[in-house]
Amino acid sequence: LGGVLFTLFVKRILVLRERYRILVEHPLLQVAAVTLLTALVAQPFRFLQHRERPVLEALFQSEEPTEGWGIGGVYVELTFYAIFKFLLTALAVTQALPVGLYTPVFMIGAAAGRLIGEVMAILYPAWGVVPGGYAVVGAAAFSASVTRTLSTAVLVFEVTGQLHHLLAVLVAVIVAAAVGNAFTPSIYDVLLEFKGLPHMPAFDPDQAYRRTAKHIMRRMPRGVPRRGCTFTGAQQLLLRYDLACFPVVNESNQLIGSVRRKFL
Repeated sequence: LGGVLFTLFVKRILVLRERYRILVEHPLLQVAAVTLLTALVAQPFRFLQHRERPVLEALFQSEEPTEGWGIGGVYVELTFYAIFKFLLTALAVTQALPVGLYTPVFMIGAAAGRLIGEVMAILYPAWGVVPGGYAVVGAAAFSASVTRTLSTAVLVFEVTGQLHHLLAVLVAVIVAAAVGNAFTPSIYDVLLEFKGLPHMPAFDPDQAYRRTAKHIMRRMPRGVPRRGCTFTGAQQLLLRYDLACFPVVNESNQLIGSVRRKFL
């Protein structure tokens, strides 16, 4: 469910961007504001200032990490780290510039899993709970829930270099992806739809085996001729189709290129 909440939060931010045009018209100002907010939030929390690799190693280790934590100790730091990483990552991926998504999402799941493991170790000391194992499973589950990629399990095994939590990771990844698909599309589909880029349309998975390419492809309009294209013809294409790009064809009706809507 954490991945579902993350996707819904990102969609809400995108809706607000569309509602308040100033955020779209001044992307550099928006990036500067998010950067300033990130710096202010990271200042009192030392783990938010570190690179991902040492933080990940500390979260995955069996012993309780005692060095590098900021105010409040392990429990307070893990709580604030997971919350602020969640919020700041959602703000970052909606900016008008390329940013990483998978590693921050992986870190959020690891921090949340480590926090649950630490709590379980206190509640049930006789069970011999290993908080680092919870961090591994949490990272895999949250990443799979956000991205809907089952290959997350393989990445977890490569990062940790061990197979002790093989069954738990596989079950967590499958369940997280299934629950996420039941409520929201993946974060990549959300971003593609918002930016108007080509993406796979939503349809019932039960009917996928009976569908062919023609059922999901859009019928393209008549191509824009390379020679002899009139103003009236171009205007009719623009009014009839809402495509962002139109095909350009030669005299033999063969595709030779494309032209973007704003240039047409």
